[in-house]
Amino acid sequence: MGLLLVLTLCVHLPRYLSQSVVQTPPADTKEECQSLNINCVFHCGFSAYVLERGEFFRRTQTGKKRERILSGGRFVVRTNTAEETFSLEIRNMNVKDTATYYCKAWYRDNPQ
Repeated sequence: MGLLLVLTLCVHLPRYLSQSVVQTPPADTKEECQSLNINCVFHCGFSAYVLERGEFFRRTQTGKKRERILSGGRFVVRTNTAEETFSLEIRNMNVKDTATYYCKAWYRDNPQ
């Protein structure tokens, strides 16, 4: 049985609109027991800000609140601040993992 995963993005932009987060893939379908990687890249114009950390959330049903995903068990969240990327790996997927997944970037002023 296939799993339909619709992926969108969410980004924390409190100051200026020159920051963005690009999430790939935008949508994917996986079979049970497969793994999925969601990658997010933080972009900031003028190098004013640097990535501090990335977070992931999911919503399993329309109208329900988003749940934050923490690293542990089948879920692995990684942040590479040097490359301004962060990712979520879901191992051994099952039907309960069908959801909309969101990435969120936390950033700070660039000390340069």
